[in-house]
Amino acid sequence: MKILQICNKPPYPPNEGGSMAMHAVTRMLTGHGCSVKVLAMESRKYPVREADIPDDYRQQTRFEPVFVDTGIRPFAALRALLRNQSYHAVRFRSRAFAKKLRETLEKEPYDIIQLETVYPAVYMPVIRSCSQAKVVIRAHNIEHKIWDRIASHTRNPLKKAYLRILSRQLRQIADAGISDVVITTGYYDDVLVAYCRSLELPLQFFCKPDCKGLCPVCGANLNRETCTCQEGNVVTGPFSALKDYVLNNEEV
Repeated sequence: MKILQICNKPPYPPNEGGSMAMHAVTRMLTGHGCSVKVLAMESRKYPVREADIPDDYRQQTRFEPVFVDTGIRPFAALRALLRNQSYHAVRFRSRAFAKKLRETLEKEPYDIIQLETVYPAVYMPVIRSCSQAKVVIRAHNIEHKIWDRIASHTRNPLKKAYLRILSRQLRQIADAGISDVVITTGYYDDVLVAYCRSLELPLQFFCKPDCKGLCPVCGANLNRETCTCQEGNVVTGPFSALKDYVLNNEEV
């Protein structure tokens, strides 16, 4: 299976939440024998330093970064507001990235194109015009709800109103049905299920009878390395503290 993973920030090195999540999925997919190419946007906030990218990662993922200026510009934000466009998403639009994406899709076919977060969805016209692949949006968070909550805690009425508009515009992208599959969970086995269903393939989690599989917490290939995430059936991943959290009188 050939997968093009489009990232709104460099997934390597995995030194913050978003990049860690993207890198974990890359490892999971390559660990299952998928051929993965990573096409990522780099910015001033998240630059790519060539010295930080090991040769084995570059060879395994054919990693290519493209600089995208995602800086906040008031005039561009106002223009997006007047056009009823999500400025959160529009600021990821780049002619250079669109050109590289088109070249990548015309060079070879892919079975799946995975968009990390909803923001790369601004490139759906390019994707649909150049590829017949299934498109998967992997939503790391429910972005519109996050901004709606920020708005609810904002006192300035004008700022509150603007944040509500941004939240609504992000929800419109999420609800537009522009992709074939939307994944909103962080559990990597559910990600695999979504991939298999999108291609109507039989579910097959192991490459051979004695395969140890992948750790469902950190994504480590247990045939090649060991981890302590589930020693004694106790999950010790980064979100394990949430297991006892109670919301609206219901355990999570």
